[in-house]
Amino acid sequence: MQIDRFARSLLARAHGEPTPDDGYPGEYVDEIAAAIVAKVPGVLDLPRDDAQEVFRREGVPIMFDEVKTSLVAFRVDFDVYFLESSLHESGAVDKLVQQLKDVGKIYFADGAWWLNSSEYGDDKDRVVIKSDGRPAYIAADIAYAADKRARGFDLCIYLLGADHHGYIGRLKAGAAALGDDPSAFEVLIGQIVRLVKDGQPVRMGKRTGNVITMDDLVEAVGVDAARYSLERGAIDSALDVDVDVLVKRTNDNPVYYVQYAHARLSSLQRNAAALGIARTAEPDLALLTHEREADLLGALGEFPRIVASASRATGPAPYPALPRGPRRHLPPLLRRVPGAAPGRRAGHPAHRRPAVAVRSNPSSARQRASHARRNRSRADVTQMTEPSRGRPNHQAMSARAKSPAAATRPATKERCGSPLDPELASGSTRRFAQGGIRS
Repeated sequence: MQIDRFARSLLARAHGEPTPDDGYPGEYVDEIAAAIVAKVPGVLDLPRDDAQEVFRREGVPIMFDEVKTSLVAFRVDFDVYFLESSLHESGAVDKLVQQLKDVGKIYFADGAWWLNSSEYGDDKDRVVIKSDGRPAYIAADIAYAADKRARGFDLCIYLLGADHHGYIGRLKAGAAALGDDPSAFEVLIGQIVRLVKDGQPVRMGKRTGNVITMDDLVEAVGVDAARYSLERGAIDSALDVDVDVLVKRTNDNPVYYVQYAHARLSSLQRNAAALGIARTAEPDLALLTHEREADLLGALGEFPRIVASASRATGPAPYPALPRGPRRHLPPLLRRVPGAAPGRRAGHPAHRRPAVAVRSNPSSARQRASHARRNRSRADVTQMTEPSRGRPNHQAMSARAKSPAAATRPATKERCGSPLDPELASGSTRRFAQGGIRS
């Protein structure tokens, strides 16, 4: 078992010996071994088997605490941490095996006990109790499934690694053998995540000692960038995380693009609040007469469906393709000068508000503000630019009220806050081995 290999690795490193062939090398192993020797003086004087048990007893909690601390820093919280070892210690595995024997779902052959999982869609029967009398992994897996259902969960979702495709059939077969509904167990297979640096994949291996931890990734690119890069793609697709791209402050960085959009929208909200524009439960939609405004509202109306779709898919839901017109005009629409109404219906007064230029850089904003002042008595013409590219892509033009009061109102400028979250500059240096360790 992996825990036994981990304990042997700790013991070997504490004695200054090479890491066992099937063990775990790496700096983090040396650090944990040193901490145990400091905590339990004389542990190296114990017989080998007794010392290994001490390293197992002390090492696993240290490792587990590191994992939990890193997950909290990554803003991932679990309500329950369930240890496989608890199923063996409580007798749940033995009870499960006996239950399968009583109903005739396992049989004895070649010195081992086998689950007749092929009768339930698996590609072959599986060993439940090995010839040496020890339970195989599947015994604890089925016991955990039964325990989960007994606690009232109507859907059990398993997230397994890319090399665990074979577990899908055996988990569902185990549930069916217990008389449960296999459809209550959903198995998601995650694909490999590769880190890319300087255009080349970074080779990693927990057992070769070349370990890049989640904390290392967070320290390099920040919490937000690390989370978004892992979540934006489908879990069943291989993912390359380009560290160089994630630290760029350009539109090449998808995280920057999302945060930039959030900053722009937040700026609009602040400007609206400063102008005394309050959100109401029943807004006057008759004021929205431009066709692109209707397109935008339609796109926003898709949000509840997108969230529901993501929930059903247990992953990011694809956004429906918008017609070319709304997609092309959406950025200028969001940046349009609030005081420049595109049109109004009869019976509704013209918008008499000062122009607000939301800018992407200081120089272009000053140019637009100067242009607005020169044309204040006639019309507001605001030249929009694409983020970080500086080339024009649209002109938002509209007539303003030609009253003396409107002519004397100053044009105000509002700059977006930093598009990057302050957390991107922070990170932790805690180290831990990625991947679960069966206990």
